[in-house]
Amino acid sequence: MFKKILLVQFRKDERIASHERRCFSRKIKKLEFINIFKEDSSILRDNFSLFEKIILGGSGEFSLSEKESEKDLWERIKELQPLTEYMFCDIQ
Repeated sequence: MFKKILLVQFRKDERIASHERRCFSRKIKKLEFINIFKEDSSILRDNFSLFEKIILGGSGEFSLSEKESEKDLWERIKELQPLTEYMFCDIQ
């Protein structure tokens, strides 16, 4: 059975996040979303195996090369460490 796909969003503007969800939903039916700026990303830690694929959404709002001006983004990305470890290290 086909598992769900997760879109991890990095959007502060809910209008843009909503638009992004609608666009992805038109093409992908079994899709769930989490926006790390609006939701508690810790819920992902125990639920990785529920998803067959994970899409990391982009964001034109941020520049990762400007660490000082994007401290809130860096903090949220650090919270995703269990997700990235699962994606890149726990593959069997």
